[in-house]
Amino acid sequence: MGSDGFKWIVFVRTFLLYCLVGFVICVMSGLFLLLGLVDEARAVLGRRLDNPIGVVGSYFVHGSWGHLGYNMLFYLLGVFLIFIYSMVPVERVGWVVDWRQWVLLQVVLMVFTGVLDLWFANLVYARGGSAVGMSDFVSAVDVGALASVYYGLFGENRVPREKRRGFIVWSLVIVVILSFFL
Repeated sequence: MGSDGFKWIVFVRTFLLYCLVGFVICVMSGLFLLLGLVDEARAVLGRRLDNPIGVVGSYFVHGSWGHLGYNMLFYLLGVFLIFIYSMVPVERVGWVVDWRQWVLLQVVLMVFTGVLDLWFANLVYARGGSAVGMSDFVSAVDVGALASVYYGLFGENRVPREKRRGFIVWSLVIVVILSFFL
């Protein structure tokens, strides 16, 4: 195998490591779906006010294969963009994230978005409802991906302030629209 083949293997391996959190979530959700244990898993891991485990545990349960598939599709797209722009030279973006830092950041992001979801959707949870899936987490990853693309392409000082605001607004609009499909 030539040097290009080895580079390709390293590229794919590194991307798969960037996706580690999503793959663990996918395997756990897939097992619950295959075994028909979604309702039981929702009862134990679902996000609701009386279940602190649900802040992170709810990401590991999905209501259907379609729900899991759409979440994983948008998760993989976001992670791929972050992965690609993590390879941009440091002097261009000012930061680089390796896969270990990205996995840790995702765990922190899962807790943060889970707590925010409980806080802002308090009316839903106050009525005894519970949530499962990772749509809020995927939206946060996609916002990070769009920010990575922005700073990777334009850098902080290459774009006038007015255009920066426009990019951020359009990014948020895109994420909100995508979240309706997740």
